[in-house]
Amino acid sequence: MNQSRKLVLPLVFSALIIIGMFIGAKLTPLNRMLGGARSSGVYHYGKIQDIIYLLDQKYVDPVDRERLVDVAIQGMLEQLDPHSVYISAEEMMRINEEITGHFEGIGVQFTIRHDSVVVLNVLPGGPAEREGLQGGDRIVEVNGEVMAGEELTNQEVMRQLKGPRGTTVEVGVLRPGRRDLIHFSLTRDVVVTNSVAASYLLDQQTGYLRINTFTGKTYREFMQAMSNLSAAGAKRLVLDLRSNGGGVFDQAIRVANEFLGNRDLIVYTMGKSGRRTVHRANGRGRYQKMPLVILIDDFSASASEIVAGAIQDHDRGYIVGRRSFGKGLVQQQIPLSDGSALRVTTERYYTPSGRSIQKPYTQHHDDYFNELFDRFQTDALQTPDTAEIDDSLKFQTLKKGRTVYGGGGITPDFFIPFHHPDDNDLIRRISRTGLIFEFAYDYADRNRHAITTQYSESEFVEQYVFDRHARRSFLAFLREHRMPVGTITGNTERRIFHLIKAHVARNVFGEQAFFMVYNRQDPAVEKALQLLHQ
Repeated sequence: MNQSRKLVLPLVFSALIIIGMFIGAKLTPLNRMLGGARSSGVYHYGKIQDIIYLLDQKYVDPVDRERLVDVAIQGMLEQLDPHSVYISAEEMMRINEEITGHFEGIGVQFTIRHDSVVVLNVLPGGPAEREGLQGGDRIVEVNGEVMAGEELTNQEVMRQLKGPRGTTVEVGVLRPGRRDLIHFSLTRDVVVTNSVAASYLLDQQTGYLRINTFTGKTYREFMQAMSNLSAAGAKRLVLDLRSNGGGVFDQAIRVANEFLGNRDLIVYTMGKSGRRTVHRANGRGRYQKMPLVILIDDFSASASEIVAGAIQDHDRGYIVGRRSFGKGLVQQQIPLSDGSALRVTTERYYTPSGRSIQKPYTQHHDDYFNELFDRFQTDALQTPDTAEIDDSLKFQTLKKGRTVYGGGGITPDFFIPFHHPDDNDLIRRISRTGLIFEFAYDYADRNRHAITTQYSESEFVEQYVFDRHARRSFLAFLREHRMPVGTITGNTERRIFHLIKAHVARNVFGEQAFFMVYNRQDPAVEKALQLLHQ
């Protein structure tokens, strides 16, 4: 905190620089955005121009204006709420890709393992799939230059592989089972990414659908997945919004609309003027009567909280999991001339019962975001919130009059601890250190061809069992990492290899296969099934 205070003075000066530059370049659009009003602060803009001139003429060293501008804006916004932020032009490109659900590149999901780039999956319809790249391939050359080593980063890999549509990149690939380098010439193209990560039947009549984020095409993906589930026999639904950090506001409203009755309030927003903007269901939702359970956790935020809050307040379905993040602020994104943007909080949103689920914040934004870490450090992820709730934060649901809570996230109707009840200290330790993922990745890499030759995705989920050699290999792997393997009992081993199987499924078959395995021992899914069967 002391360091941030020392930065206040230079931030003020650099803030003056950016405001002056912004006014000079954007006066007319800014006035239009503000409704044409002229502020009494116009005088200060003249002072700002004077300071810019003085800094240019008098400062002892050359000034990196772009860096000062970025730091200045960030310094100003740190005095506001945690979600009013400055986004650089480079970061804006990445965010736009997330919002639109597509990017321009070769179409692979990768990881860096043993100082080299390993393809986890090739995205359907992308250049990599069309040209024959496969999961497990190691990209060791790009445009004739070696791409490997301890200094290799995800950012560097993306810089090399992504690029404008129509441009070409030459890659050299090492493939398991082949000694020679395979060369591919890949013409970059638009690659589509999906926000619906999984949709399949948990049992003959219960569908499972997971939305990772809300992009501009989430609703379309959601409706296609729901149509497929209904055709397969689904008459009830588990909607998984865990770790869904939000996204496009409109898409959340459209998803919620499918489950609510005509004129049911979904959400309303209110800004400084006090005027409400109300969003209601249009009565044309196709799944208004389908029994529903929504799963949330500590990382469910914003748009996912809108959906969960609307369903809970209308007593339309149960919420299962842990208290969500608590982001109840709405931002307007204002593009700037250099491709960067200002994302400014303009409104708060409220659930149908009138709840603001925004958790408290101060000017120390680190404390705000570290609150999640604090939950991990305490028993908050293992036990329901037991603190006495202020009466002003208690609300009633609209149909049954059940008590629900505001003031910091969506509190679930049924709490599920973070740790699985069968997870002992050893399982938690090897999970925290990433050893399960590491072993599963190496296992998948060695056995990919054998698995895909003998098993389809569904067959792997239903039938695959690790042999004794795999179990011995894992014990040796743990010993290498100085883990107390003597504590592994039958139940512990079964639990560990269930988690390993889920990660192997992801590495070989993709995201949906992971959930098809993992959900079989997921207490939240088990609770959802129990509620739906009742």
